Amino acid sequence: MTGETASAGKDLLLEAKNVSFRYGSGPWILQDVNLGIRQGERVGLVGPSGYGKSTLSRILSGYEKPSKGSVLWKGAPLPRKGYCPVQMIYQHPEKAVNPRWRLQDTLSEGWEPDDALLADLRINKDLWFRRWPNELSGGELQRFCVARVLGPQTEFIIADEMSTMLDAITQAQIWNALLDQVRKRGLGLLVVTHNMALAERVCTRIVDLKQLNLVGHDA
Repeated sequence: MTGETASAGKDLLLEAKNVSFRYGSGPWILQDVNLGIRQGERVGLVGPSGYGKSTLSRILSGYEKPSKGSVLWKGAPLPRKGYCPVQMIYQHPEKAVNPRWRLQDTLSEGWEPDDALLADLRINKDLWFRRWPNELSGGELQRFCVARVLGPQTEFIIADEMSTMLDAITQAQIWNALLDQVRKRGLGLLVVTHNMALAERVCTRIVDLKQLNLVGHDA
C-alpha cells in the first residue's frame, strides 16, 4: 500500500535500487526491492514477519551490504566512513550501546544532547550519564538511544520497531519527542512496524514490503 504526498516532487533522500540480500548461499531474504524516500516524507514500512523489514533497515542504514543492488543517499552511494547521515533506532536498545561503557563514554563518541532534547525525552542527565547500560530500564535506555542518534549531522532516522517493547506512556513520550525533532529539523523518517495504527498516525505514506519483495523468509 502506498500513498501520494506533498513531497512527491521533492528530491530523493534515501533510495534502495534493485536490492537483494542473502547470507552466503542461503535463501534470498530480499529480492529486487526498490524504495525511494523523498525529503519531507515520513514513510511507514509494514508487512508480515519474515519479509525482511529489519534486514532492509540494516541495509538502508549501512550496517549490511546488499548482495545485489545499491543504496543511494541523495543520488550517491551511502557513506560508509565517518558519521553516516542515516541513523537507526533498534527495537532492543541494548544492541546499540557498549555494555562496558558508561553512558557518558558512549556519548563521547559523537555529541552530547542539549538540555531541551533531554527534557523532551525525560532524561535525567546528572543521574543517568554516569550509569552503565544495565542500570537503566528498557524504556530509559531507549530514550537515551533516541537522544544519541539525533546528532547535528543526522539527516535521516530509521526506527525499527523502536517502541514495541515499551509501555503505552513511554511509547507516546518517545514518539512525541522524536516527531518534534523530525518536524523542526526536516529529518527523513522510516518507521518499521507491525503496528498499522501507529504507521497511519505518524507517517505520510505507508509501504507494504510484501508488495515490494519477491520472497519472504525470516529476517
